[in-house]
Amino acid sequence: MSTPGPKEILGRALEEIFNQGRFAAAEELIAPDYINRDASPGQGAGPNGVIHVARLYRTAFPDLKLSIERMISEGDWVAVHVREEGTHLGPFEGIAPTGRRVVWNWIGIYRVADGKLVERWGRIDTQLLYEQLGCRLMKTAL
Repeated sequence: MSTPGPKEILGRALEEIFNQGRFAAAEELIAPDYINRDASPGQGAGPNGVIHVARLYRTAFPDLKLSIERMISEGDWVAVHVREEGTHLGPFEGIAPTGRRVVWNWIGIYRVADGKLVERWGRIDTQLLYEQLGCRLMKTAL
């Protein structure tokens, strides 16, 4: 039996924790000292921090579906482009449910050690998400 690589570990985490809502899988796949360098408000470290974010999204979008569009791995690192979609049926970051079906993308770069996710950098296309929810964000120049 071979040891799963970073792509398999990340793919399994996204599928089980976010798509299936199997939060117990976080203990197996997320290191106790896991840190998200671009954390959501209220997100702590470790498995509980990931569970917090998964609950936030699964509450707001009960039919949440993450699809991996691209994944590249080198050594202990894995980069991923994810497409998310769901119907806004619960509160989300102060926005009352709209009933709208929304689709957005994000990218993440993860580090894996000892078979668990230990670190993440990422960006969500919040502009696209909020526009679909009927909110306007101020555009900033780079």
